[in-house]
Amino acid sequence: MVDAHDLVFVHAIGGRAGIDAWPLQADVPGARFLVRRGFGDDELLAAYTVDGEADWLAARVTRGTVLVGHSWSAVAALATAVRVPELRGVVVIEPAATFVAPDHPDVRDHVRAMSPAFEEGLSREEFRRRFSAGMGFELPAPATARDERALELLRRHRPPWETALTAAALGDMQVPVAVVTGGWSPLYEAIGVAVAELTGGRHVRLEGAGHRPQDMPAFTEELQGWAGRLSSITP
Repeated sequence: MVDAHDLVFVHAIGGRAGIDAWPLQADVPGARFLVRRGFGDDELLAAYTVDGEADWLAARVTRGTVLVGHSWSAVAALATAVRVPELRGVVVIEPAATFVAPDHPDVRDHVRAMSPAFEEGLSREEFRRRFSAGMGFELPAPATARDERALELLRRHRPPWETALTAAALGDMQVPVAVVTGGWSPLYEAIGVAVAELTGGRHVRLEGAGHRPQDMPAFTEELQGWAGRLSSITP
């Protein structure tokens, strides 16, 4: 059994990986910071799916772990909790779990706007163009080999709405859930509310945090307080 305060952090797709993605949590006792496959110097997978990453995560957590995931990886964290019901808890930050509220107008519009970027057989440049159009901001054209790899890694991630995870599975899940949103996006707020309602979980909205609530000291305080309470009530 791992330590009762074992906190395992899983970074999102874009930007920093491993401990670099969690600067305000770097000194949290018991914290472990995973580097997902392809985000180091290892070879890229042909494709990254929520369910494939959940299988990978399930081998790296056990009874006593509080699993913390951000954005796309937050959906993988939820799928991991279904696979590992002994988890002490799961914290999802701005989860991209579009399947929980498919009929919400903001969710429906987002999926419609982004779907063209995930058609099979697109070139890297066409993917960049379609992804930029769907998101409403321009992904910069890669200028270095490192940029090329980052864009290719993004391209190989399948959208979260392709997961086999369902709203019904979340409703049946026994692992305690906390949802953290940044109060900036109707899309993420709609998803956050739905995840919390389905799981009976705690929903914390950190106004002004944007897409990275973990960069606010209040997030770390909430996380440690919640994990501590779980440790006191969970055998």
